[in-house]
Amino acid sequence: MIEYQRVETAATENWGLITFREGILTAPLGIYNEFQIKLVVFHELSHFWFGNLVTNAWWNDIWLQEGFASYMSYKLSAKDNNETQLNEMKFFSFNDFFETEIYEKSQPIVQYLPDPSKLIDVFFGVVYEKAPAILLMLEDQVGQKKFREISRKFLKKHAYHTATTNDFITVVEDVVPDIPLRTFLESYLYQHKFPVLNVDIVDNMTYVITQQVCETFHQEQISATKWTIPISYRTDYSNDSKHIWFHREMDELRLEESDAKWIIFNPEGNQMYKTIWSTNLWNKIISNIEFMDNSTTDTVISDALYSFRFNKIKCETVIHLMKRFGTGHKERWELFFPLYDHIKENLFCHKYTEESKLLWKFQNKRYAETNHKQMPKFREPESCDDSKLILIFPLLDKDLPCYILLLNMLLESRFL
Repeated sequence: MIEYQRVETAATENWGLITFREGILTAPLGIYNEFQIKLVVFHELSHFWFGNLVTNAWWNDIWLQEGFASYMSYKLSAKDNNETQLNEMKFFSFNDFFETEIYEKSQPIVQYLPDPSKLIDVFFGVVYEKAPAILLMLEDQVGQKKFREISRKFLKKHAYHTATTNDFITVVEDVVPDIPLRTFLESYLYQHKFPVLNVDIVDNMTYVITQQVCETFHQEQISATKWTIPISYRTDYSNDSKHIWFHREMDELRLEESDAKWIIFNPEGNQMYKTIWSTNLWNKIISNIEFMDNSTTDTVISDALYSFRFNKIKCETVIHLMKRFGTGHKERWELFFPLYDHIKENLFCHKYTEESKLLWKFQNKRYAETNHKQMPKFREPESCDDSKLILIFPLLDKDLPCYILLLNMLLESRFL
């Protein structure tokens, strides 16, 4: 292994030699932190198996080496740090994937690439972010033991040969034949974006679930895509998650949970979908938020911010949720930072300059408490044009009174 000054990538695994950007091997330079160094080194070492021992048949199957290498790097890092793999992946894989799909034009993980001159097009974010997240979803469905069996059988069956995405899915079906894993994997690998679940309740006992493709902040033609989705959920009367399948050919899924005071989908935050709840369900969820663990609460906040970004819930609902978290919930407050950024800009662009600076003061205090460092100094937005501000949240005049209410809430609670 060697390192040298390079600008294109952090590292490359070649037959017999791994090359790194300066600072990966010479840690004392302080260019990268320990976690970043481990991820890069573990990723490149994983290519001994996923890339060298078994090589993707063509570049449209590049995820078989890059996705697996990324996944294994998180797994090794989690073991080395005595941390759960999900916690290792949440920030670098799941969160980045959702943001990329919402804000940028995206492509499926597996795509047809007839022209080798377009090779660079397949080395894009979702291969490194979405692919390992799919593998985590797969392991969550089959269990660690079966996932290890799938990986080993795939490597042994195709050792010193090439393999395709279908070859991998065939191995998955051979090892776990009684679960609809092919349609699940194909819907996430061959389609871009991610599904959104719309949930309502009828007769106070039956949850009615439909699915749609996620909304985005850019002009992009998106077909009526549907997924086979492994849904996990948790209720107030059980700490254990339950699992159901929403098959892509279904118009809706009905779930009977008459005894549940509340229900949350994706409580561990390890599945690739967002949930939009009806107003009455949001009221139930928020009223019972103190009875949920941290991972479930994180999912609730994430779903609330997604819904608010696309005008699916009112600003008052988000503030009602925020009121449930006091000063003892620093990590939860940090999840609201993107919303604070938007509100600061919205207040400033509506000539509430001092109020905008007060909110920055609050955010800076929360940031210092959770990250042990100061935020950059307050800067006025470069433009109050909707086309720029809408990249975070929609700039809506009707929400302005709600933002003022939020600021007053923070002042009254002495958070400032």
